[in-house]
Amino acid sequence: MGKKYLNDYALEKGFSTRRKRTESLTDSEVKSIRTISWECGCAGNYQPKKVLNPNEQRARQSGCKWRVNGNFPKNSSVISFTTVIDEHNHSMIPSPSINIAKYRKLGEDMIQFVDFCVQHGTTGAQNISRLLKGKFPGRPIHQKNLYNAIQMAKKKLILRVEFDASDLMKFLYSKRSDDQRWFIEAKFDGIK
Repeated sequence: MGKKYLNDYALEKGFSTRRKRTESLTDSEVKSIRTISWECGCAGNYQPKKVLNPNEQRARQSGCKWRVNGNFPKNSSVISFTTVIDEHNHSMIPSPSINIAKYRKLGEDMIQFVDFCVQHGTTGAQNISRLLKGKFPGRPIHQKNLYNAIQMAKKKLILRVEFDASDLMKFLYSKRSDDQRWFIEAKFDGIK
């Protein structure tokens, strides 16, 4: 409940959140979260992977102060927020549902529909995109996420082809083990 609320709030304001820390407690072999912290996606100190001339790099702000801490008391199923710091040191992102990758993901219902399309022979991204727009009007569809969903659906379809060359060899060798009169000579063509 708390995670969805924070994601909705961040989407409305124009930033993204990420989970910073989680502390859990194991009681009678049941693991349960007791405290959790979220921070702004711009929090932390940026460390470049390459060492470049600092005069040629653009200035980048880091260390956003926005954060939320929450507790799950043992005797309650409701999260209580203990700390809320609602300060940012960066500009908010216009149209976060388009510009922040976290919010561009296809919903589970859309992924199931893509699976259905691929299972029934529709594998073109353009066709599936049109069908998704018709079935889920108003929901954003990012092309990269659609391509990824189609590829995942195709991977689910790939089944081992029966009766290929290896199956034929196994069959022939089993015949030879049953009856020693069988003679098998395998010749393999090299790579040309």
